[in-house]
Amino acid sequence: MNDSYAEHLIKRKTPVSAYLVNAMMVVLTLISLFLAFTFNGVSILLFCAVSFCTYLIFRNSYVEFEYLVIDGQLTVEQIMGRAKRKKICDINMTDVRMIAPSDSDVLKDYRTGSERIVDFGSHMPHAKKYSVIVASRNGQREVIFEPDEKMLACLWQSAPRKVVK
Repeated sequence: MNDSYAEHLIKRKTPVSAYLVNAMMVVLTLISLFLAFTFNGVSILLFCAVSFCTYLIFRNSYVEFEYLVIDGQLTVEQIMGRAKRKKICDINMTDVRMIAPSDSDVLKDYRTGSERIVDFGSHMPHAKKYSVIVASRNGQREVIFEPDEKMLACLWQSAPRKVVK
């Protein structure tokens, strides 16, 4: 098999609700800090708990996705807060039924309405989204992602009949 490798990193657009939650957590942290200086005991524990929750919420509000194609294997990893990496999806090209732009008419034949849709895109309005229809033991699923041209070329190289550019 031909050796092919491509990687692409995208940042997911942070929703407005995340900014509101972050602002609310900062206010709660400041209130609990004031209470910790004013009172003793339980208020210090409250400050520690609220500070830790604020840290977790801030870290998890910044999300990036990294797509990797290595010899016909598409891997999607989620990066939280530029620190924590987690492999989310691993797709072998033998399980793929079709890869095409999400708004393409080619996908109409493959969409049944019962597939599970998973979106690993940036949620930006100008982004070029592609859908991967994957057959698995649990049924069919649709994975939405945003590859670049090099990644599409690598996917096309491993399965030319399954990729629509």
